[in-house]
Amino acid sequence: MEDGHTHPEVQRAVCKAASVLEELGARVEECSIPLVADATVVAVVIADTDEAFVHRERLRTIPAGYEQAIRRRLLAASLVPIEVYREATRVRALLRAQMEEVFRRLDVLISPTHLSPAPKLEPVRSIESKEDAFKFFMLRRGGGAPAALTGGPAAVVVLTEVP
Repeated sequence: MEDGHTHPEVQRAVCKAASVLEELGARVEECSIPLVADATVVAVVIADTDEAFVHRERLRTIPAGYEQAIRRRLLAASLVPIEVYREATRVRALLRAQMEEVFRRLDVLISPTHLSPAPKLEPVRSIESKEDAFKFFMLRRGGGAPAALTGGPAAVVVLTEVP
């Protein structure tokens, strides 16, 4: 969570959840999975590229059948070079090995499923910089990517109240 992208409110909620488990008798310790920092990017590359491939014919023949943000994401993913896709699958395998090593020592891994609190819904706007693209394509995705990406175990617990 100390990657500079995790919102302080999310960090506090995860730490509070860990302390509750500790109060209930669990042994809580920090661990390091270095490639988790790359998990969201790797998951986006793999999932979006795969999804673009599945939708390629319909996207080419009926592009208006897709909502603007989805169409933009799929079209961008269809341009990912095969070398980038292969590197993403290689990093996924390395991440899986790192997570398997952690699960040899620990029973539960606590991490946020999203890097920021739920955003207010806003209309789609144009992407004009690398920062805009990062915020739109990466930060909106969840931190749950490591489990989904590696096929590891996962459970989601909501840590805030829904109004």
